[in-house]
Amino acid sequence: MITTIFFKRFLNIVPVEDTYYKFVEKPEDIFLSEEAIKINYGHLSPFKEFDIVYYQTKNAIFLWFVKYKLPTNKINIPEGYLIYKYIKENKEAISVNQKDNIYVLSVIKEKLLLSQIIVKKVEKEKTIEFLKREYSLKDPKIIETPVKNLRPSIIDLYRFSKFTLYPEKTLNRLIEFVSISSLIVVFSIAAFYIFMEKVLQKELEKKQQLLNETKIKTKEIKEKLFTLQEEQQFWKNFIKAELSYPDVYNILVKVGTILKKNQGYINRFEQNENIISMWVGLKGDTAGVVEQLLKTNLFKEVKIVSSVVDRQRKDYKIVNLELYLKEVR
Repeated sequence: MITTIFFKRFLNIVPVEDTYYKFVEKPEDIFLSEEAIKINYGHLSPFKEFDIVYYQTKNAIFLWFVKYKLPTNKINIPEGYLIYKYIKENKEAISVNQKDNIYVLSVIKEKLLLSQIIVKKVEKEKTIEFLKREYSLKDPKIIETPVKNLRPSIIDLYRFSKFTLYPEKTLNRLIEFVSISSLIVVFSIAAFYIFMEKVLQKELEKKQQLLNETKIKTKEIKEKLFTLQEEQQFWKNFIKAELSYPDVYNILVKVGTILKKNQGYINRFEQNENIISMWVGLKGDTAGVVEQLLKTNLFKEVKIVSSVVDRQRKDYKIVNLELYLKEVR
C-alpha cells in the first residue's frame, strides 16, 4: 500500500515510445555533470523541444531523449532502462517487448545497451536480422521481457534522483581535481582544526558561565583556543595559496558553451596543475575559437598543439589545445 502510494506520487516511469535512445562512449573515470552532458550530446536529439534522462557508467553514457519536458518534482526513470537492467547480464541478447501495436527491440552486447528502437509488427523480424548484422551478434539470445512487471529498485531511485547536496558536490570537486594528492590530507587536518575550534569555543563559554561568580579564568582552554586559531589560519592561508586557479567545472562549462556555438564538442581532456590539455572536435575556424577562449579571461595563453581529421566525422577535425590557466589570487 505505502509502496503503491509512493510510486504514484513521486515516481514517473517514462514510456519507451516517448524516448529516443543513444549510447555514447566517454573517457574512463571522467564523470560529466548534467549541464556538460546537455552541452556535448544535446545535438543528438531528434526532438526540437526535449528533456534528457541518462545513466552514466565508468566509460559510457546511456542517453534517453524525451520528447517533452519531464516533471521536476518526481524521480524520472526511463522504461528503456528497466528493460536494459532485466537483460544486461546476457553476453549477447535482443529483447523483444510488445506494446499495443509496436515492438521495442533492445540490443545487449558485453552488458552494454547498444541500441533501443521501436518498430511495427510487420518490420520486427527484418529489423532483428538487421540488428544482428549491424552489431556483429553471433548467436544472440532473443528474450521476451515482461515490461508491465518491471519495477525499479531502491538503487535505481537513488541513481535517477536529482538531489542538491552542496557539501558533497564540493567535496567531490576537491577530491577529483586537486592535483597534489597530499592536499587531501591537508584539507582533512584543516577541517579538524575548524571543528575543534568550535568545540573549544563552546566549552569556553560554559566554563566562563560557571566560573563567572568567582572570576576564575580558564587560562588553559584560552591558550589551546588561541593556538588552534593560529594553526587554523595557517592552514586557511596554505589552502588559499594552493587553490589559486579557477574551478575546473566552470571552465568546462564555458569552453563547452563556446564550442557549441561553433558547432564543436569536447572529445576528452586532462589537467596538470595550471595546464588543461583538451582534444576538441571543430568544424570551422580554429583561430576564431582560440580568440573566443582568450576573451573569457580564464586563460593567459591557448596553444594549438596538433590537428587531425576526425575519422568518424570527416567534416570535423580533432584539435589538441593546451589551455594555460590564469591565477585567481
